Amino acid sequence: MKRKFWALLLAVGFIGSFLGTYLHAYFSDVERSRGNIFQAGVWPVIEATKAFKVPKPNEKGEYVVELIVENNTGVILAAVPPTFMPQVNVTNISEFNISRLEILDYLPRDWTWKNVTLLFLYTDGRVRPIVPPRYQVNYNPGTRLLNVTIANITSAIGKPMEQGETISLTFLMCYNLTWTRLPEEYRIQPPNYVNTARATAWSTEGIKSNVAEAKAQIKTEIKLVDRLKEAVEFLKGVYNSTIGLCAESPTAAPNTYWLVSDNLWGYKSLEKHEPEISKAIKLKLIELAKAYNLPVDSQGLPISYKHEAVIGDTVPTPFNITVQYTLYSDNYALKTEIANGTAIMEDWQEYADLLLFAALSKHWEGKDNEAAALFNKAKNMWDGVGINDKAAKADGHYATYKLGLLLYTSKVLGIKLDFETQLIATIWKLQDETTGGIITGYKPDGTPFGNTNTETTSITIIALT
Repeated sequence: MKRKFWALLLAVGFIGSFLGTYLHAYFSDVERSRGNIFQAGVWPVIEATKAFKVPKPNEKGEYVVELIVENNTGVILAAVPPTFMPQVNVTNISEFNISRLEILDYLPRDWTWKNVTLLFLYTDGRVRPIVPPRYQVNYNPGTRLLNVTIANITSAIGKPMEQGETISLTFLMCYNLTWTRLPEEYRIQPPNYVNTARATAWSTEGIKSNVAEAKAQIKTEIKLVDRLKEAVEFLKGVYNSTIGLCAESPTAAPNTYWLVSDNLWGYKSLEKHEPEISKAIKLKLIELAKAYNLPVDSQGLPISYKHEAVIGDTVPTPFNITVQYTLYSDNYALKTEIANGTAIMEDWQEYADLLLFAALSKHWEGKDNEAAALFNKAKNMWDGVGINDKAAKADGHYATYKLGLLLYTSKVLGIKLDFETQLIATIWKLQDETTGGIITGYKPDGTPFGNTNTETTSITIIALT
């Protein structure tokens, strides 16, 4: 009986000892996986540091990205700087030689990455690049997780990673909300972005290290700018108080003054921003229309049988061919245009601006179903870059004023454009930063084409006011 008792006691002791050893090893591994530092000489140990190599921190030691936001439309015009360069240094601080390293970099929201670079730093100051395929990069855009793995350090540099040696990872982290609308909550509470890296190593014997974590933070500051005000300043700059009108363009035609469309839209665009100038232009238009016996609307304003739809007048359809008239020419030229040619434009529905004039007119007549049908024809000419109507196909570039006209018509009709933010962003890209005027056109690759002028700037202000 005693023999059985001692045998049982011995068996229980053995099992207890084995279980204790197993649980100790298990929970030690759990602790290591959580990034806790543990005894060097038992397991491989690494440490990680993280900072932004570019740009330099400010005087407070903070990394800051400044978002330039157009106040009226909420479009992010620029991020300054647009890129940061995170640097993660992983150092072997144990006597174990390391043969495998994995770095997980968790990118903050609103940022993406490109151009990973790896360097091996010897203790004597020498530096050796590690190049593909000696490391692999995987990125999951859903989780924003960048995974960089060196599966075999010995194969990559000819030796394992020894104590005191470092592997340095750098890449470009790019802000990706430029030319989109600023999230409304960012106005109230600008985000602080945290870029986190976690590194794990394996010794040449296959023993797993701790998880070393390092973080760097980017503070966001928002600078609001009023691009609409700058556009208004452009019109004030081309306004000639002696003549009482805005010139066509300060560079292309500084001595040419169009009654329609330039000044008809010019007076309308300045009504709420510069009422005195707006009133002066309107009175001059009425005066000149009477002096030159031009067709007028109920207010006495000169019309073209097209452009006045923007100010609330109806226009006849189909449209006739447009004729340009020079009313006066001496030290300056006074011009207007009227769609009163003898021939009808059989293809007028292939031009987005004419469709939109007609849509506005039908709306003023109370025929919103017809207005919506015409508007949708014009809207469907958007090809993801610009309004690709018959004129754009013939010219090989897009007309900027048609963007403003489409946006304005959508607001009048109450029909939301699903690409509205992209459209507005395109307009702002074409604003001259010096004068505030809007450039008349652009090529399919986005390159500006033409000059700043009154017509394009005026319809932009009308659409965004």
